[in-house]
Amino acid sequence: MNGLVLSYFDNILGPRVFLKAPESISNSDLEILPSLMDLNENGFFVHITDKFKSVNLIFNIFSEYARGKKEILLISIVTDINNEINLKLSRELLEAFAKQIKNVKEGYKAFHSNTSRHEFDAEKLQEIKQIFYTFYNSFEPSLNALKEAELRYKTLFDRARDAIIIINYKTEQVIDMNHEAEKILGLNRYEVRGLKPSIFHFEDDYEEIKKNIIDMARRGDAPPLESRIKNSRGESIPVEYNASRVKIGEERLVQVIFRDITERKLAEREMKKKERELFDENKKLSALYGISKLAENMHLSLPEIFEITLKLVQGAFNSPEQAGIKLKFKGNEYKTHNFIEGQELITSSIKINGDFLELQASYPLNKKFTDEENYILYDISNRLKQILIIREIALERERTKKKILDIKKQYHMILENTSDGIWIVDTKGMVIFMNSTMLNILGYEKKDVIKKSFFNLLKDGNKKHLQNVLNNWTKKTKNQYDFLLKSKEGNTIPVHVESYFIPDKSRENDNIMVFFLKK
Repeated sequence: MNGLVLSYFDNILGPRVFLKAPESISNSDLEILPSLMDLNENGFFVHITDKFKSVNLIFNIFSEYARGKKEILLISIVTDINNEINLKLSRELLEAFAKQIKNVKEGYKAFHSNTSRHEFDAEKLQEIKQIFYTFYNSFEPSLNALKEAELRYKTLFDRARDAIIIINYKTEQVIDMNHEAEKILGLNRYEVRGLKPSIFHFEDDYEEIKKNIIDMARRGDAPPLESRIKNSRGESIPVEYNASRVKIGEERLVQVIFRDITERKLAEREMKKKERELFDENKKLSALYGISKLAENMHLSLPEIFEITLKLVQGAFNSPEQAGIKLKFKGNEYKTHNFIEGQELITSSIKINGDFLELQASYPLNKKFTDEENYILYDISNRLKQILIIREIALERERTKKKILDIKKQYHMILENTSDGIWIVDTKGMVIFMNSTMLNILGYEKKDVIKKSFFNLLKDGNKKHLQNVLNNWTKKTKNQYDFLLKSKEGNTIPVHVESYFIPDKSRENDNIMVFFLKK
């Protein structure tokens, strides 16, 4: 049973049902509702019987006839005892209904058909009935839609792979948490509702985490942070967490999302261990990696790239404190302070677009280079060559982009400043461009014509003529036409124009047509 009941406190008959929907609801089932006006003051409340439950709102409307200048009304949504009702939405709906009834001018005259003491207004009755039945026909779909939305939300909330805890912003009490949070914390959501979130944290951490969560909720776009939480067994679990503020009605909530990163931390520690071992065992690979990373810093200048290269190459040798490095490219020379000509030298020379990149390493006379160090110097030279080539390509691309922009600006300036009238339309006759000369001829501003139909600028007899031109423009030839244009002031302007078909891959229709007004 789903129904809507409007009760009224009659000064003669007492509280009674005034309107109900559907009409099939038994009056005997509803007789308890009007009496609720004797038990409750104005406001929203829930009432449950052995047959049904109801959400109710008692409200007043102004009345010239009633004591205290107000009539007492009760609006009730009635449903089966086992049905769930969303109290928040129900209250909002009932308050919206009450507001509509209060806005009916002299609406109190609709409630006095049973007495001759007061004036009864049948039109007011019909107006209130209209509001009542319209509301009845809309509230059930609204409740059903919300119920479906809540079900979807609960499903998504509970099946989320991340752990989620909902906290009341004002009271700092836990409102709810999902299955993943229960799993990580080893707690049941019903056990923690109403408790402070400090139960999830170690005492030394809580104040800092609380401050971070508040800051995150206020900012709304803060990156996640790492910390630790405490499960029901007192064990420390590393987590990554974030927080956001949510407002539901007048209730302000904070949603904290966190995930167990134990496996990630173990993997990171293992990775760092292997990285240290790899670096200790083979510093050469670190140098090659460092050279490769330069490709990610295209903003570096050539001197900066070469200075970094010197340090990386020096660190790649077995005795970096004794190794001196020199780099020559395009007549420029870069070297470490301990590079000495004439000592033990190895050299790698690579050709790059007609120029030679020469990389040299020196050792004191009593120290020899190994074959591996020769290979390393050659490998680094080749990697540096690739970086310089990529860098030159990127710079050339930027130069090309700038040239294209300059050409576009020049092209636009020519179109704007030419003494010829020019306009461009698409396949539907919509104006894409019109230069200043043409705007002056027609007496329009650019905002008046751009993205507007050019047909509006033609005299009536010429519109069909332009349509024929547009229909036949796939001939892709230069054509000449006579048109009668219409100025903003309504004056007729005879013009002779030439048109050109232009394929335009940047537009969806692939075609535009350019018209030139001939003098």
